[in-house]
Amino acid sequence: MPIGVDSGYKNYSGPVSSYLTSNPTSYIAPVFSAKTLKKFYAATVLNEITSTEYLGEIKDVGDTVIITTDPDVQIKNYQKGMDLELDYYESPAFALTIKYAKYFNFGIDDVDNKQMFIKRMDAWAENAAKRMKITIEQELFSLYAADSLTLTPDPANVGTNAGKKSGNINLGTSTAPVGVNRNNVLDYFVFINQVLDEQDVPDDGSRYIVIPAWMASMLKLSDLKDASITGLGESILLNGRLGKIDNITIYKSNLLPTGTATVGGNEVTYTVIPFGHKNGLAFVTQLTKVETYRPEKKFMNAIKGLQVYGFEIVYPQLVGKLIAYKNE
Repeated sequence: MPIGVDSGYKNYSGPVSSYLTSNPTSYIAPVFSAKTLKKFYAATVLNEITSTEYLGEIKDVGDTVIITTDPDVQIKNYQKGMDLELDYYESPAFALTIKYAKYFNFGIDDVDNKQMFIKRMDAWAENAAKRMKITIEQELFSLYAADSLTLTPDPANVGTNAGKKSGNINLGTSTAPVGVNRNNVLDYFVFINQVLDEQDVPDDGSRYIVIPAWMASMLKLSDLKDASITGLGESILLNGRLGKIDNITIYKSNLLPTGTATVGGNEVTYTVIPFGHKNGLAFVTQLTKVETYRPEKKFMNAIKGLQVYGFEIVYPQLVGKLIAYKNE
């Protein structure tokens, strides 16, 4: 932890341990401020775009959660006096395997602990939790972009010929991304809603799209001139959630994966932009172990934590992706 302006030692900026080593008389004299520079965390949207209703006894990597889906009930013609046919259904199910795990492990030396107060440990633990959330979300988006989840989006929800019925909507590919600017950005929200409509995706307020910052800027420079278009009576710029267009909730994220492609002889940087309905993607996680301990051969307090998790595309027809680049 650097000390400087807040501590009153304006001529020094560096780790507390280094300061104490070079200034042994300062073990008691200085009063270190409890204030630290406020960290800015990337906004995360994982809980907003996934279904977290699938619960299970998760303890470690390799555990499974059984997810059942509803069968399609057959509707038949009826005539007066006829005997009814009795249908038997089984709920289609698959196992969501907990494949991933992340951990943190940090300590504060007793000397530093005395100077910085014990509550600093709590603040660092909160930091670890936020960093964990950011790391997991970034990993999910990367796997989603590479079609590396157990199930991939429905072919009708991606590519240059998207649309289950129309088959003529261009959502871009990694070799031929679509160019988005202030004049056509609103069109893509209409196209995405059409893709979801053609898949009979519920229009119940749970449709979403996660866009990068440059696309959010395009929206504000487009014909979106007032907040009423988003369905909100306030500014469209909220914490992560920008509002709605055509009943699609818009989220902004700096964690979306990017790549490069050659378009018209020029190299462009594209972004993989996920969209869909939150019931399409299942996310199961558990912080299985959090322990405070005294490391051997050290005079310090430490905290370590282990989080295990998994995600699967449950309904491929409910998710898709737009691959686009900024085209000004």
